[in-house]
Amino acid sequence: VTKDIQKMGWSVEAQNGAAKQISTAIRSVDLGVRIGGGLLALGALLLLVQFYTVLLRERTQDLRILRSMGAPRPLLAGTLLGELALASILATAGGIGLGLLLGSVGASQTSALLADRLGVDLSLAPLAPGSFLLQLLIVAPLFVAIAAAPAIRTALSADLVED
Repeated sequence: VTKDIQKMGWSVEAQNGAAKQISTAIRSVDLGVRIGGGLLALGALLLLVQFYTVLLRERTQDLRILRSMGAPRPLLAGTLLGELALASILATAGGIGLGLLLGSVGASQTSALLADRLGVDLSLAPLAPGSFLLQLLIVAPLFVAIAAAPAIRTALSADLVED
Protein backbone atom coordinates (compact mmCIF):
# COMPACT_ATOMS: atom_id res chain seq x y z
CA VAL A 1 0.00 0.00 0.00
CA THR A 2 2.83 2.36 0.88
CA LYS A 3 4.44 1.95 -2.56
CA ASP A 4 1.13 2.56 -4.33
CA ILE A 5 0.54 5.73 -2.31
CA GLN A 6 4.04 6.98 -3.09
CA LYS A 7 3.51 6.29 -6.81
CA MET A 8 0.51 8.64 -6.67
CA GLY A 9 2.80 11.38 -5.36
CA TRP A 10 1.66 11.39 -1.74
CA SER A 11 4.06 11.47 1.14
CA VAL A 12 3.98 8.61 3.60
CA GLU A 13 4.76 8.81 7.28
CA ALA A 14 6.34 5.97 9.21
CA GLN A 15 3.88 3.42 10.47
CA ASN A 16 3.77 4.44 14.07
CA GLY A 17 1.30 6.41 16.07
CA ALA A 18 -2.01 7.15 14.34
CA ALA A 19 -1.06 5.59 11.00
CA LYS A 20 -0.21 2.28 12.64
CA GLN A 21 -3.44 2.30 14.66
CA ILE A 22 -5.55 2.99 11.57
CA SER A 23 -3.71 0.30 9.61
CA THR A 24 -4.23 -2.22 12.40
CA ALA A 25 -7.90 -1.29 12.73
CA ILE A 26 -8.50 -1.69 8.99
CA ARG A 27 -6.76 -5.08 8.94
CA SER A 28 -8.76 -6.22 11.97
CA VAL A 29 -12.05 -5.16 10.41
CA ASP A 30 -11.11 -6.81 7.11
CA LEU A 31 -10.22 -10.08 8.85
CA GLY A 32 -13.41 -9.96 10.92
CA VAL A 33 -15.54 -9.39 7.83
CA ARG A 34 -13.86 -12.29 6.01
CA ILE A 35 -14.29 -14.70 8.91
CA GLY A 36 -17.84 -13.53 9.63
CA GLY A 37 -18.79 -13.76 5.95
CA GLY A 38 -17.41 -17.27 5.70
CA LEU A 39 -19.31 -18.39 8.80
CA LEU A 40 -22.51 -16.78 7.53
CA ALA A 41 -22.13 -18.47 4.14
CA LEU A 42 -21.53 -21.86 5.74
CA GLY A 43 -24.48 -21.36 8.08
CA ALA A 44 -26.73 -20.37 5.18
CA LEU A 45 -25.74 -23.46 3.20
CA LEU A 46 -26.36 -25.73 6.18
CA LEU A 47 -29.73 -24.04 6.75
CA LEU A 48 -30.60 -24.65 3.10
CA VAL A 49 -29.72 -28.34 3.51
CA GLN A 50 -31.89 -28.63 6.65
CA PHE A 51 -34.77 -26.84 4.94
CA TYR A 52 -34.53 -29.14 1.93
CA THR A 53 -34.35 -32.23 4.16
CA VAL A 54 -37.62 -31.24 5.85
CA LEU A 55 -39.27 -30.61 2.47
CA LEU A 56 -38.01 -33.96 1.25
CA ARG A 57 -39.60 -35.74 4.20
CA GLU A 58 -42.91 -34.15 3.26
CA ARG A 59 -42.51 -35.38 -0.33
CA THR A 60 -41.76 -39.00 0.58
CA GLN A 61 -45.34 -40.05 -0.23
CA ASP A 62 -45.08 -38.39 -3.66
CA LEU A 63 -41.83 -40.23 -4.31
CA ARG A 64 -43.47 -43.53 -3.35
CA ILE A 65 -46.28 -42.91 -5.80
CA LEU A 66 -43.84 -42.02 -8.60
CA ARG A 67 -41.76 -45.13 -7.89
CA SER A 68 -44.88 -47.35 -7.85
CA MET A 69 -45.79 -45.92 -11.27
CA GLY A 70 -42.40 -47.03 -12.61
CA ALA A 71 -40.21 -43.96 -12.28
CA PRO A 72 -36.60 -45.13 -11.99
CA ARG A 73 -34.66 -44.14 -8.87
CA PRO A 74 -31.78 -42.55 -10.82
CA LEU A 75 -34.23 -40.26 -12.61
CA LEU A 76 -35.87 -39.23 -9.33
CA ALA A 77 -32.48 -38.72 -7.65
CA GLY A 78 -31.28 -36.59 -10.57
CA THR A 79 -34.45 -34.51 -10.45
CA LEU A 80 -34.13 -33.95 -6.70
CA LEU A 81 -30.45 -33.02 -7.00
CA GLY A 82 -31.31 -30.66 -9.88
CA GLU A 83 -33.96 -28.93 -7.76
CA LEU A 84 -31.50 -28.62 -4.92
CA ALA A 85 -28.74 -27.27 -7.18
CA LEU A 86 -31.07 -24.67 -8.69
CA ALA A 87 -32.30 -23.58 -5.26
CA SER A 88 -28.75 -23.27 -3.93
CA ILE A 89 -27.59 -21.31 -7.01
CA LEU A 90 -30.50 -18.89 -6.61
CA ALA A 91 -29.86 -18.56 -2.87
CA THR A 92 -26.14 -18.02 -3.44
CA ALA A 93 -26.72 -15.44 -6.17
CA GLY A 94 -29.21 -13.63 -3.93
CA GLY A 95 -26.72 -13.71 -1.05
CA ILE A 96 -23.96 -12.32 -3.27
CA GLY A 97 -26.25 -9.51 -4.42
CA LEU A 98 -27.28 -8.71 -0.86
CA GLY A 99 -23.64 -8.83 0.24
CA LEU A 100 -22.59 -6.40 -2.48
CA LEU A 101 -25.43 -4.05 -1.56
CA LEU A 102 -24.56 -4.14 2.14
CA GLY A 103 -20.86 -3.80 1.26
CA SER A 104 -21.59 -0.66 -0.77
CA VAL A 105 -23.57 0.85 2.10
CA GLY A 106 -20.84 -0.08 4.58
CA ALA A 107 -18.11 1.31 2.32
CA SER A 108 -19.86 4.65 1.95
CA GLN A 109 -20.46 4.89 5.70
CA THR A 110 -16.86 3.93 6.46
CA SER A 111 -15.40 6.36 3.93
CA ALA A 112 -17.52 9.18 5.39
CA LEU A 113 -16.40 8.29 8.91
CA LEU A 114 -12.73 8.10 7.93
CA ALA A 115 -13.00 11.32 5.93
CA ASP A 116 -14.29 13.08 9.05
CA ARG A 117 -11.52 11.62 11.21
CA LEU A 118 -8.63 12.01 8.77
CA GLY A 119 -9.72 15.14 6.95
CA VAL A 120 -9.11 13.48 3.57
CA ASP A 121 -11.79 12.42 1.11
CA LEU A 122 -11.64 8.66 0.66
CA SER A 123 -13.32 6.49 -1.89
CA LEU A 124 -14.01 2.96 -0.65
CA ALA A 125 -15.87 0.27 -2.54
CA PRO A 126 -16.64 -3.36 -1.79
CA LEU A 127 -14.30 -5.68 -3.63
CA ALA A 128 -15.17 -9.21 -4.61
CA PRO A 129 -13.12 -10.81 -7.39
CA GLY A 130 -15.28 -12.24 -10.15
CA SER A 131 -13.41 -15.54 -10.05
CA PHE A 132 -14.23 -15.92 -6.35
CA LEU A 133 -17.92 -15.28 -6.95
CA LEU A 134 -17.93 -17.77 -9.82
CA GLN A 135 -16.24 -20.38 -7.63
CA LEU A 136 -18.83 -19.71 -4.94
CA LEU A 137 -21.67 -20.27 -7.43
CA ILE A 138 -20.08 -23.61 -8.38
CA VAL A 139 -19.01 -24.82 -4.94
CA ALA A 140 -22.25 -23.95 -3.10
CA PRO A 141 -24.52 -26.32 -5.09
CA LEU A 142 -21.92 -29.09 -4.86
CA PHE A 143 -21.60 -28.66 -1.10
CA VAL A 144 -25.37 -28.64 -0.63
CA ALA A 145 -25.84 -31.66 -2.93
CA ILE A 146 -23.22 -33.67 -1.05
CA ALA A 147 -24.73 -32.69 2.29
CA ALA A 148 -28.28 -33.53 1.16
CA ALA A 149 -27.39 -36.83 -0.56
CA PRO A 150 -28.12 -38.96 2.54
CA ALA A 151 -31.60 -37.43 2.86
CA ILE A 152 -32.28 -38.06 -0.82
CA ARG A 153 -31.05 -41.65 -0.51
CA THR A 154 -33.30 -42.20 2.52
CA ALA A 155 -36.33 -40.73 0.75
CA LEU A 156 -35.79 -42.88 -2.34
CA SER A 157 -35.24 -46.07 -0.35
CA ALA A 158 -38.53 -45.76 1.55
CA ASP A 159 -40.82 -48.76 1.22
CA LEU A 160 -43.52 -48.44 -1.41
CA VAL A 161 -46.16 -49.59 1.06
CA GLU A 162 -46.40 -48.16 4.57
CA ASP A 163 -47.27 -50.47 7.43
